[in-house]
This record gives sequence, structure tokens and C-alpha cells, in this order.
Amino acid sequence: MRNFLSLALALGLTGAVSAQNNATVNQTGVGHDATLVQSVGSSATVDQQSSGGTDGNLVLLTQSASSATINQTGNGNRVEGGAEGLPQSSATQSGGSSITITQTSMPDASAFPGNFASVDQADGASATITQSSTTGPGSDATLRQDGASTSTIDQINFGAGHNANVYQVGDASESTVTQDGNGSNSVLYTFGDRNVYSTDQQGTSHYVFAQARGNDNDLTIDQDGVASGHTVEIRTDGSDNDAIITQSHGTMDGGALSDNTVRLYVTGDENGATITQSGENNSVGGTSGTTTTWPIANAFHQDGSGNILDVEQTGSFNSVMGSQAAGSTATVDQTGMSNTATVVQN
Repeated sequence: MRNFLSLALALGLTGAVSAQNNATVNQTGVGHDATLVQSVGSSATVDQQSSGGTDGNLVLLTQSASSATINQTGNGNRVEGGAEGLPQSSATQSGGSSITITQTSMPDASAFPGNFASVDQADGASATITQSSTTGPGSDATLRQDGASTSTIDQINFGAGHNANVYQVGDASESTVTQDGNGSNSVLYTFGDRNVYSTDQQGTSHYVFAQARGNDNDLTIDQDGVASGHTVEIRTDGSDNDAIITQSHGTMDGGALSDNTVRLYVTGDENGATITQSGENNSVGGTSGTTTTWPIANAFHQDGSGNILDVEQTGSFNSVMGSQAAGSTATVDQTGMSNTATVVQN
């Protein structure tokens, strides 16, 4: 059985209404719903504590230049927007808003959906999403932000993987994603200049896809874990974009197991890529793209002048394969046995 609470604050429907509205919602029991609609300068705090059951907690949020703090404990927690019963949408905040979401699954979460949060924010917004569980499926978080926004997604699960999707439009945004577990996915689309994106994934078989269109964007990706099997795909279109990728391995029964892959496709001038891989059977260039739009299988590609590629591989049976346009620089340092490197510059 679900418990419902709906608040509409400072909507101006009955004449002049002052700003600076504050809403505090505390719900304890099983299967809670809270709907909040607030105008400029408002704040909301929602605390939903569920003892379990089949009905997860739900917050539907619409704010204008406001702040929200949401804490959910239970199974299948969700933060969205719109109205109950309508197709799933995103919690919406206009410019200058901030949101903090903490979702914690119960220990018996294996039979229930994972945590879910979806947030749309306008210029100058900030978002922090923390999702954690000890068992069961991973969590899903989606952020859509306009220029000069900041976001942090922290997903913790000792079993299944997570999904983090970040969409940034405009300039000078910053996004940080941290994921634990196995088989997590982190996806970034950024359109603009001077944006910063970093991902730290711990575990095995993680995947990162990052596409940046614009200038002077910075991408930093760190993948680490026993057995590894990580994949990174980066596409940039513009100038002065930099990517730093580190893929490390743990050990299993004294031996190194890696099989990490980096795929790189760069268009524009003065772009840089620094790639560090350790373990065995790692590749820069890869076999075939995971995404259906990947332009070149089997090789990295830098198209433009003044581009730089720096690869360091430690271990055996590693490979580098790809091409650069005229006026670019490639440095490949391989330590170990049976490594190969092929770089075509034309």
C-alpha cells in the first residue's frame, strides 16, 4: 500500500505569494510518494524510510532556482519529475538550483529494482547523487545540465553494475562519476567549451563512453580492478581537448588478468591523449566499437594538426594500432614480452 503526499508551494495561484518557502517531509513505513512543486528561492527536505516490501519510495520534484535534499531508504527508490502514473520523466530545477539525493537499498534488495534518479537542471546548477546497495541490481542515475553546472554521482554496489549518464550543454561544467561493483557503465555527452569530466571505476568489466564537441575540454578516466576487462571509447571534435586514461589490473592467483581496451577517435587540432595500461592483452585501438556509430574498428585515429598521443603499456601481449594526420606526435612505451605497435602518420 502506498502513502501519498503532494505539496504545491509558491505557485502564485492565489495572488502574491512570498518566496523563501521551506518544505520538510518525513515518511516512515512502506512505499512512500512525495510530490513537490516550488518556485524561486524555496527549499525542500524529504526523508523517506521504508522497512521493505514491494513498493519503493518515490519523489516527484519540480523547482525554480531552489534547493532540495532527498534521503531514501528502501527497495527500488526513485527520484523523478511529473506526476504519478505518467510516463517516467526527470525531476526539474531551473537555473541556480541544487539537489542532493541519497538512495540506500535494504539488505534484501536482490528481488527488487535498483535505485533510480533522473534530474534536469538549468544554468549554474549543482547535483550530488549517492546510490548504494549491498546486494541486488545496480543503480541508475541520469543528469542533464546546462552551462556552468557541477555534478557528482557516487554509485556503490558490491555486486551488479551501475549506469551513470551525464549530458552537459554549454561551457565550464564539471562532472565526477565514481562507481564500484562489476559491469558498470558511465556515459558522457558534452557540447561546449572548458568542460571537465572524470570517472573512477573500481571492479571488473566497466565501460566508459565519452563524446565531447567543443574546445578545451578535459576528460580523466581511471579504471582499476581484479581481472579488469575494461573498455573506454572517446570521441572528441574540436581543439585543445585532453584525455587522460588509466587502466590498471589487480591480481588473481598470482597472475595478471587485464584485457583492457581504449578506442579513440579525435577530430581537430592540438588535442592530447595520455593512455596508461598495465597487465596483459591490453589494446589501444581495440577490435570493434561497442557503439553502433563507432567510425573505425581496429584502430585509434587522430585527424588534425598538432595532436599528441602518449601510450605507456606495462606487461605482455599488449598492442597499439592507429593513425595520425600530418604534424602530430605519437610516443609509445611498451615494457614486457610480445607487444606490438603500429602508428601510421600521414
